[in-house]
Amino acid sequence: MQNNVTVPTGVDELTADWLCEALGVSSVTWLAPPEQIGQDYGFASQIFRIRLSGRSLVAKLWNVEQVGQDEVLFYQTFSNLNCRIPTCYFAATDQKQRRAVLLLEDVSGGVQGNVLKPLSKDQAIGVAASLAHLHAQWTNSPTLAETTWLKNISSWEPAPGWIESRRKRFLSRFPTSLNLNSAKMIEQLEQLVDITNIRVKSQPSTLLHGDFHLDNLLFDAENAPVILDWARPVLGPPVLNLAVLLFEMAPLQYFDLLLASYSEQYNQLAEHPLNKDDLQHALGGALIRRFSQLTCGIALWEPTKPRGGQIIEHGIKQANNMIDFGLKRDLW
Repeated sequence: MQNNVTVPTGVDELTADWLCEALGVSSVTWLAPPEQIGQDYGFASQIFRIRLSGRSLVAKLWNVEQVGQDEVLFYQTFSNLNCRIPTCYFAATDQKQRRAVLLLEDVSGGVQGNVLKPLSKDQAIGVAASLAHLHAQWTNSPTLAETTWLKNISSWEPAPGWIESRRKRFLSRFPTSLNLNSAKMIEQLEQLVDITNIRVKSQPSTLLHGDFHLDNLLFDAENAPVILDWARPVLGPPVLNLAVLLFEMAPLQYFDLLLASYSEQYNQLAEHPLNKDDLQHALGGALIRRFSQLTCGIALWEPTKPRGGQIIEHGIKQANNMIDFGLKRDLW
């Protein structure tokens, strides 16, 4: 990564000369103008595919006033992860212009994940392995403790009145969407914050993807997962990522398989192995946090595209299913 290269303010500045400077090469051969991609996935940044002779790249441009600069800091800090992420060739922020840029690998033959479509069993096992490798590598890491720009999300600390106001709005918008168990759960959320925190925080802290969902996964030509969009790297217990995989990304019939696969690989790599009972106890807390996000958390979201409405409806169904499953399995 070159420190003296300018940060483009728009697609017009993604020129051959700029690419040469960013890549540290003498020349590049364009095959086509930059092509904007990812518009349907609601990314806050502008993303462009750049087709060159011999390879293609992805350029990501954004305003740091809106999104922040954590993704640049992530790629500058965590260049050696034990899970697959796009290779980064250039990452920089222009503080004066308040702009940022990433120049990333365009994963060959990649298929974008989709929050509306569950993973296959093999895909889910691959994601479990990726999470286990990521979490084990950074559990209780001194490097993380020194990385002061990372936000710690171990504690669930809703603002005073947040749950009540969001619940009222959610139930007004979606009055018949919750089943009996979920309807009872949403009325109890204020009383569950403390015990949820006790359960979740019983696990050690590690590096997490702070916006972990299927739209931020890509599967390469070998069907191996690649974790995208690190705009929100955070610190926290691994169950906060793991719960999304177990309760939302994959069919619940794979819960035991995926939990066992994750635990086995984590324990092979980590200094201190996970206890199965303790992990499931913490997952109960993570389940409640996810339920709150899928209900109260979306109460004010007014999507501008049909897919947004589909995501809300799909998420509410998942919230119902995870509460029923958690009660059946005595996770809570």
